[in-house]
Order: sequence, then C-alpha cells, then structure tokens
Amino acid sequence: MKKFIYFLILFLVLFTMLSWSLNALGVIDVKTAAYNIASKIPFINNYLVSRAEMTQLENENQKLQQTIKAKETKITELEARVQNLEAELDERDQRIAGIQNDYNELLTDRENTEAKYEKVTKIYRRMEPEAAAAVIMQMEQELAVEILSRLKEEQAAAVIESLSQDKAAEIMSLLSQ
Repeated sequence: MKKFIYFLILFLVLFTMLSWSLNALGVIDVKTAAYNIASKIPFINNYLVSRAEMTQLENENQKLQQTIKAKETKITELEARVQNLEAELDERDQRIAGIQNDYNELLTDRENTEAKYEKVTKIYRRMEPEAAAAVIMQMEQELAVEILSRLKEEQAAAVIESLSQDKAAEIMSLLSQ
C-alpha cells in the first residue's frame, strides 16, 4: 500500500512538472484544458467561472466601485450641508433667545412702568384737585396725560378744571388723541 501511495505521489509530481513545462513552451494550454475537463464534472461546474464571465464580473465590480465612490462623495457633501444647516439653526436659536431676552426685558420694564404709574395714580386719587393741578403744572405733559387718563372721569375733570386754561387745553388735546 505504501508503495502504491509513493508511486501515485511520484506520478502526480511528474505529471504536474510535464504539464507545466508543456504549458511554458506553449505546446498546450493547461488552464483551458483543465477548465474544459472541470466544466464536465457536475458539482465543480457550478463553481467555475469562464474568462468572459470573469471579465463581466470585473466590469460590474468597477461600476459598483464607481457608484460607491459617487455615493460616498454625495454623503460627504450632504454631511457638510447638514453641518452648515445645523450651524444656521444654532445661530437662529441664539438670535431667537436674544430676541426673547429683549422681549422679556421690555415686558418687565413695561410692567414696572405700569406699576409705577398705578402707584402715582393712586396718590393723585387721594389728593385734592387743586393740589394735584399744582403738581401737574410742573411735570412733563406725557406723564401728566398718563396720570390723568388713569384717574376716574370726575377726578380728572376736577384736576383739569384747576389747571390754567393753556395747560388744560394742551392736556385735553393730548388726552383726546
């Protein structure tokens, strides 16, 4: 049995060397011959690929590689665009936050001003019309109009009645606007 195995190994080595030599000399094309023989064996036939099929697969592979590169380039461009849009959104969020802060400050200022006007108006409601008129004569017209507009009609009329005619006319024209 050992002799048979040695003989078989020696035969295969010699056959391989002879085939390689003949292929190198161009006498036979071992690759084509082996392909033709292997293609006739049923289960091996499924795994063999012809030169044309190999070329076709290589072309498809190149096309797929190009498609992949194009898509990767597109992805990179889209990622850059997304980053730009995110930066714009951050900038807008900051502007909105700034505007919101400004609005809140203005609202707080307005509420404070309203509270001050209401406090001053309460003081004028308790004053005698002549005393209120004397103070109103000395203040800015806008403030006087604001205070008088917050008084009840009877109180405002009594204070305006106590003002000089010129001052009363000016304040009445501003109140009517």
